[in-house]
Amino acid sequence: MKQCCKECWIKKDLSDYYIHPQWRNWVLWRCKECVKKWRRSEEERKMARVLDNKRSSTPKRIEQNTNNTRAWRLANPKKWKAQCVVNNYYRCNKEEKPNQCSHCWFISKKPRDIALHHEDYNKPREVIPLCKLCHKQHHSWIISINLTNTINI
Repeated sequence: MKQCCKECWIKKDLSDYYIHPQWRNWVLWRCKECVKKWRRSEEERKMARVLDNKRSSTPKRIEQNTNNTRAWRLANPKKWKAQCVVNNYYRCNKEEKPNQCSHCWFISKKPRDIALHHEDYNKPREVIPLCKLCHKQHHSWIISINLTNTINI
């Protein structure tokens, strides 16, 4: 039996604690319920986001992301070229990307929340603006897109 040293202060069996090699008797000082409550708290989530951002800026992670990007571009040259055409168009013409989904008519405050979907990569200037959810559903074949909503740039 051991007493939880955080929130509940209840004496519990050792099976109700996580094993941790740095603590006395290899048992963590919080019970499993208190650890779960803490991990789900907003404070812990903020801290996890900060750590994720720090982790993503390490040289090893940057090199890994660069290699993954290069591999994807080599494996998908048509997709990459189509994306470049669309991005260059919006950058050079100083136009804003569409902020409304053509399927569910969701209006986004941020244009980056709208994906520009290519039905045919041989026609890189024909794109369909879709919100992230509709774009994901379309690629998993849950919904079909009406091609009359295509934007020609």
